[in-house]
Amino acid sequence: MNLPEEILEKILSRLPTKSLLQLRCVCKTWRTLISHPLFVKTHLRFQLELPEIGLLYPRTSDHYLDLGSRLGFSSENIVAILDSCHGLLCIVYRFHCDHFPKPLQELILWNPCTGQCNHIPSPAFVSYKSYWFCFFYDSDADDYKIVRILTLQTMDRTRVDVFSLKSNKWRTVVETHASVIASGSAIHFNGNIHWLASINSSGGENNIIAFSLRDEKFLEMKLPTQRPLSTYLTVLGGRLHVGSLFFRETWGRKEYHDICLSGHEMWMMEEYGMKESWKRVTSFPY
Repeated sequence: MNLPEEILEKILSRLPTKSLLQLRCVCKTWRTLISHPLFVKTHLRFQLELPEIGLLYPRTSDHYLDLGSRLGFSSENIVAILDSCHGLLCIVYRFHCDHFPKPLQELILWNPCTGQCNHIPSPAFVSYKSYWFCFFYDSDADDYKIVRILTLQTMDRTRVDVFSLKSNKWRTVVETHASVIASGSAIHFNGNIHWLASINSSGGENNIIAFSLRDEKFLEMKLPTQRPLSTYLTVLGGRLHVGSLFFRETWGRKEYHDICLSGHEMWMMEEYGMKESWKRVTSFPY
């Protein structure tokens, strides 16, 4: 029985990726349909509607990923995940785990389901103090992008470099920001890249820096509190959240002391960009 192509497409677009890989071998017609860019987008849309699942992966004893053998790399070099998007992993080969200004050796986009790798040209080397990467899908440009945020070694200013998968090129944003990258990671939300940074003009106080991909401008947003020693950003339920970890000192014999986790708070920004809209949604001690 021959099904109409539109019915066949609706059925196939709801199947898991591994099943589609097998069905590409059925015939040339199915292979052409499954490989078509419009079908790929339709399939991705249905997959994104499914409940989110986490990524589980084995770690080596030094807490970096044991992916070298899967990708055909030497086990002498470290392979680390920088970010992920739509089931694709942005990873780096020969990752430098220290904070000395060394160039990245090789960036790779890897699809664990298909095993396909896309080798990304490394960005130009710049002497830096610290850096973050963010990998995401830009729906306005219909393009996957990688953003590198780094604090320059020679001055307390943050610079942004953007890689486009369509053009396969890096470019440097002309404007820089007077800040130093803090702890945490960079996240993509509401068309902006967000990270935590120490602002030079506010006496070293940590704030959220948002870089707009549309007009390539930097925005500053106040954190709900400056009390915790550790803060991180995340997106939950379509809202920007800040998680705060609190610590306390504990004293033992012979004046020995340690720092222990004492509590956790989660804050939600109800109206994006409005500092007055922060709302504490959870708080519990340890």
